[in-house]
Amino acid sequence: MTTKSILRKGGTKKEDYVFDRSKREKKKKKPNAVQFNVGELTSSTENPKLNKKPSKKAKEKQAKKEAFRKYLESSGVLDALTKVLVALYEQNDKPTSAVEFVQQKLGGPSLSEYEKLQAEMSDLQIRYNELLTVHQETCSQLEELKNTHTVASSKDNVEVDLPKP
Repeated sequence: MTTKSILRKGGTKKEDYVFDRSKREKKKKKPNAVQFNVGELTSSTENPKLNKKPSKKAKEKQAKKEAFRKYLESSGVLDALTKVLVALYEQNDKPTSAVEFVQQKLGGPSLSEYEKLQAEMSDLQIRYNELLTVHQETCSQLEELKNTHTVASSKDNVEVDLPKP
């Protein structure tokens, strides 16, 4: 780095500026912009790599992308997203959260509603687990009662079948 003094008309120093010559040299080394004609880019004599046929994987990938795009278009997703993005673009006062805006326009719950629904789902899951435990206990009690009833009835049958002396 070098220091260069800049003088005013009166010959007095205004300030000392520090600048890096290597940065200026890098700027000088940048090549000028190259311009191409469309014909040059597609010509096989100029650049044979540009006319290379796509590989099987590239064709499959392109086909998957095209199929997915058609699916989104036929199901109306592209239209819905386009409408929402246009509505966001046309908003004079941009919302603080673009994601919430998109969710609201697509009919999804807001963040606060989502959190409430998550809490409700958690409570319902706890209640479900409690009821499931009670149900399993009741089923086991019912099985015990059935077993004791069959044992008692089988004893009665055995006593009835025995001849009395």
